[in-house]
Amino acid sequence: MEDTLRDAFVELRALSDNTFLSHPNDCKLHAMIDTEDDLTGCWCVFSALFAALKREGFARLSKDYPDLIAAHDQQNFKMRLLRYPATQSTTVRGKEHTDYGTFSLIFADAAGLEVEKGGEWVEASADETNPAVVVGSSMKLLADPSATPTNHRVSGNSLRHSIVLFIEANDDFAFRDGQTMKEYIKRRSGTGVTVEEE
Repeated sequence: MEDTLRDAFVELRALSDNTFLSHPNDCKLHAMIDTEDDLTGCWCVFSALFAALKREGFARLSKDYPDLIAAHDQQNFKMRLLRYPATQSTTVRGKEHTDYGTFSLIFADAAGLEVEKGGEWVEASADETNPAVVVGSSMKLLADPSATPTNHRVSGNSLRHSIVLFIEANDDFAFRDGQTMKEYIKRRSGTGVTVEEE
């Protein structure tokens, strides 16, 4: 699995800038991946990671949050590729935000990911085979009203690539307030399209 992830980063770094879209607000390029043909083997690895997370992580959490496993019994995840070009000045290249889903797994080939803790920004550990795990905003609706989504951003000025796995509840899963995951994303994005950040 680790070799496949490293190979995926080799392939990602080799991609032309034309493969990506420019982000409207941040200094980064991005591409959503939704087929098994992109980044050889990586989709299968993420499928395995998703299964392992459900089997181990969700199983432990399900004692307190019984809906967690049922809400994720479909393979509902999205994969995003990001390239942060090198810049001359140190700046925030990915504005602070929280993700929509339940959890996001962020793999990266360089430092720069930061999370907010106690009102301060601290560097988060993530590399090509060991992801940073952030809590998404739908966790509050799904399992724990007191859950705090992870506010995060990307800083620095060196060339940086990342692969992000966004884990979401089933599209038709209804939260306690009656809205489905699909409706929640539509309302939060304002477009009806899932456009996650990192």
